Amino acid sequence: MIELTLPQGARVSDALAAVADQSPFAWLDLAQMPVGVWGEQVPRERLLAAHDRVELYRPLQRDPKEARVERARAQERARSSERGRAGDS
Repeated sequence: MIELTLPQGARVSDALAAVADQSPFAWLDLAQMPVGVWGEQVPRERLLAAHDRVELYRPLQRDPKEARVERARAQERARSSERGRAGDS
């Protein structure tokens, strides 16, 4: 998180321009990323209010539902493996 002090009347685009060359944002294509304020996607022209939190939305690497199913399967395999070892004693 980076805190910025911007002039009255600043827009989301002004905040993005202010951090565009700073780490970790320098490697991101800010012009192509959807943006939001406090969890709501907004246009870059939106005026900012004091203490607004500008958010960048990246595409998901994995579908959350699929990831949850995979974790559940892995946990079940681990439990089955533990049960098998307990029966070996």
